Amino acid sequence: MAEAAIAAAVLPAVAPAVVPAAATGVACCGCCCGAAAVAGTAASADGSNLSAGRSNSGKLKSCLGIGSFASAQLDILQGLVFKHLGDPAEADNFAHDDYTKTSFERGIPRYEHPHLVAALDILLMYQANRRGRCCLCSCRRSFKHDPRTRFVELLKRWLRANAMNPNVGEDEVRRMCGLVRDLMNHSQMFPSRNTRSFMHTTAEVYEHLKMQLREVLQRDRTCAELAGRVLILSRNLISDALAYLLLAATDLHRTDELPSLEVVSLWQSLPAESNPLPRRADVAQQAIMRDAWLTHCGSLIAALLSMRWAFRLFDGKGAEEEASAMFALRDKSPGSRAVKDAEASPNSHKTDTSSPGGDVLTLIAHVKHEFKKNRFSSSGLAGPFREPGSNQGREEYLNAVEALYDLIYFLGEVFVQFHRISDGLGDYGMIRVSPWLHPFLDALIEKVGRLKASLEGLREAVDNELVLAKAKGRKVKKPVPTEYMTGRAHAAIERVIVSKDCHSTLLLQALEELKARSAPERLPHVIEGVSNACKSLQNVLTSQQFRARVGDAFPPVQSLDAPTGPAAPAAVLGKKGGQKALTDSAGFVEVEKID
Repeated sequence: MAEAAIAAAVLPAVAPAVVPAAATGVACCGCCCGAAAVAGTAASADGSNLSAGRSNSGKLKSCLGIGSFASAQLDILQGLVFKHLGDPAEADNFAHDDYTKTSFERGIPRYEHPHLVAALDILLMYQANRRGRCCLCSCRRSFKHDPRTRFVELLKRWLRANAMNPNVGEDEVRRMCGLVRDLMNHSQMFPSRNTRSFMHTTAEVYEHLKMQLREVLQRDRTCAELAGRVLILSRNLISDALAYLLLAATDLHRTDELPSLEVVSLWQSLPAESNPLPRRADVAQQAIMRDAWLTHCGSLIAALLSMRWAFRLFDGKGAEEEASAMFALRDKSPGSRAVKDAEASPNSHKTDTSSPGGDVLTLIAHVKHEFKKNRFSSSGLAGPFREPGSNQGREEYLNAVEALYDLIYFLGEVFVQFHRISDGLGDYGMIRVSPWLHPFLDALIEKVGRLKASLEGLREAVDNELVLAKAKGRKVKKPVPTEYMTGRAHAAIERVIVSKDCHSTLLLQALEELKARSAPERLPHVIEGVSNACKSLQNVLTSQQFRARVGDAFPPVQSLDAPTGPAAPAAVLGKKGGQKALTDSAGFVEVEKID
C-alpha cells in the first residue's frame, strides 16, 4: 500500500511537468522543439530516474519529486538483493556506483547453458532499445546507473559468470530465480509505457531461469563426477581441519607469519632434516616453523602432513613419486627406523614408514601419555588447555588427530583407486565393484562423522576456555593464541562444520549420492542404455543417408557381437587370501592371487 501511494503521488506529476532544462540538469533532445533551449523533462519509458543517479537526486526532487521515487525504487531493489543473495556487501554495492551500465555485447566466447545465455540476450536487448520520454516524443537516452540499470547489470554480471560454468549449483540458480520472482511483486513501482518494459523483460528472464533450475535439478551426475567431488570436498575438509588444530587451542604464534595454511603450503615449512619434498622447501618458512614443529601439537600436524597418502590425495602422482623416492633413500640408510620397524614387525598394519616422525599412531599414543602425566612444557597448547581440568579438550584434540589419520589413509590409499575405476569404466565399473565400494563408503561416512564430533567438542572447549572467558572479562591463563590465530581458526572451523554448506555436510551428501548412484539395481538400466545407444549408432552408420554423406572412403561397418549377459570388461580386481574378485561373469569368484 505504501508503494502504491508513492507511485500515485509521484507519477501524475511526471508526465505533464515542463521545467527549464537548466533547473533539472537534463537537456532536451531538441528533436521535437527545434531549439536547444526548449524547456523539457522526461521520465524514462519505465518511469526511472532521468539523470546519472543519486548524485542528482537533490535537484530532481526539488523540481519533480522524481528523485524520491527513484530512491524508493532503489531501496526496494537493495532490500531484495540482500534478502535473496544474503550478502550485505553485495547489497551495499548495489546502492552505489558498482553497477553502472556495461557493454551491450554478450562478453562470453561460448556457453554451457543456453537458457542463461538467452536470459542475457533479453537483458541486452532491453538496454539497447530502452527509450526515454522527451517533451512531445520518445527519444533514446543513455541510462547509466538508475535503479533499473543497476538491477539489470546485477543480472548480467551473474549470467556472464555462470553461463560458461559447467557446474553451476542449484542454490545459485534458486537464489537468483527467487530474486527475479520477488521483484515481480513490485510491478507498481516500475511503471512503463513501452511494450518491452522492465517488468516484461524481468518476466522473460524469470522463465529462462526457471527452465535452467529444472535442468540443474534433473541433471544426472555420473559416478566419476561424484567421486571427483568427494575428493575435492575431502581435500577442503582435511586442509581446514588441520589449520584449526594448528591454531585454535595452541600457542604457536609464529603461524601468523605464514601466508597460507593450506596443505601444499605447509609442506614447504616442514623441517629440513625430515622434509619429504626437499625441492619444494622454503627456507624462510622452515625457520619460522622450526620451533613449532618440535612441540607435541606441531609434531602431530607435521606427521599427518608427511604421510605418503597425503601426497597422493593433495598433489597427485608427482608429489607422491618425489616423496616416495625420498622415503626410499632414508629407509635404506644405516640405522633407519623404518628398517628396524620392518624387522621387528614386518606385517604390522600400524607401521607408517612414510612419516618423518615415525608411526603416527605411536606418536599419538606418546603425546596422550605426556598429557596424562601433565607434561605441558613442550606441548604447544594454549594456557587453559594445560590445566588438569581441561582433559576433555585435550582428548577431543587427539581424537580429531586420529580421525584425520584414518581419513587421509582411507582417501589417499583406498578411495583414489575407486576414483580410477570410475574414470576408466564409468558407472558400469562402480556398480560392478559396489560390493566393495558400499561397505567402504559406510566406513568413510563413519570416519567423517567421528572427525566432525571431535571438532565440535574441541570447538566448544575453545569457545568456553578462550573466547567466552575473554569476552566475559575472566582472566585467561597464558600463553594464548593471537587475535590473528583466533580469526583464522574461526574461519576454518566455520567452513568445516558450522556453516550451512560446510565441507562435512556436503561431503556426507556426496558420499550418500555416490552410494545411490552405484547401486547394483541400476546395472540393467545402464546396460540397456549402452545397448540402445550401440544399436542406434549401428543403424545410423549403415544407413544410405550416412553412406551418401561420407562417401566410399568410409570403411564398412562391422557388426558388434553383443554379450549374452551383463558382461564386464576383462578386468580382475582383488587381493590375496580369498578376497573376492570382479571377473567377466555376472558374479564374484574367490581368487588366491592376482598378478
